[in-house]
Amino acid sequence: MDGMVNMKMTKSDMEKSMNGSVLSQSPAYPYGLNIELDDKAIKKLGIKELPEAGEEMMIHAKVSVSRASSTDTKDGGKQQSLSLQITDLCLCEMEEEKDMAEEMYGKS
Repeated sequence: MDGMVNMKMTKSDMEKSMNGSVLSQSPAYPYGLNIELDDKAIKKLGIKELPEAGEEMMIHAKVSVSRASSTDTKDGGKQQSLSLQITDLCLCEMEEEKDMAEEMYGKS
């Protein structure tokens, strides 16, 4: 799969996820797309100063598929889901032009 895909939910998706609740209180992105980093993870990533809320950064990750599921639905379709465990992570500022393999794994 190539390129970045914006995962922001459509208005219809938001309405479905909130079951008729106030749309303005609906999350903009689906459940499970938020990553929380604690103090130890921030230090391990070498982040010296926290970015401002709203600042955009690039994330590159290596993941291991921990679960893959496909279920047939009543209407003849399929409901599919994946669980991905992040095993390696690189977080950098948007304007930085770095070789991500070198950033994640060091120089060969």
